[in-house]
Amino acid sequence: MNNIVTREHNEILIIQFQDVRLIDEITIQNIGSELVRLVTTTKLNKVLLNFENVKFMASAMLGKIALLRKKCIEKKVDLRVCCLTENIQEVFALMKLDTILDIYPSEAEAYADFEAKKKKWYV
Repeated sequence: MNNIVTREHNEILIIQFQDVRLIDEITIQNIGSELVRLVTTTKLNKVLLNFENVKFMASAMLGKIALLRKKCIEKKVDLRVCCLTENIQEVFALMKLDTILDIYPSEAEAYADFEAKKKKWYV
């Protein structure tokens, strides 16, 4: 899928969004489906969503992220989010996603937390 790229680092599946603007309904549907597919098929139990390239996002995308979180809990996958712009951070806060997701300023800080906590947050 062109809208996201994936890579692995230290047994973490990193999913990075490529679009600057996540606003098209069809694109959001496709991304949502791909995110769920990745989480349900990965053998890794740690996933990091990197929003470094995203500058604007429609509220429909927030629903896809909430659904992804639910799938991660079901599959016992530890989900983290990183690299949110200030605007995207504000949207996450308004929708209270910042209270249910672990959000980090950078990939490095998310990696460090994965290693430091090694917690069973899903129990």
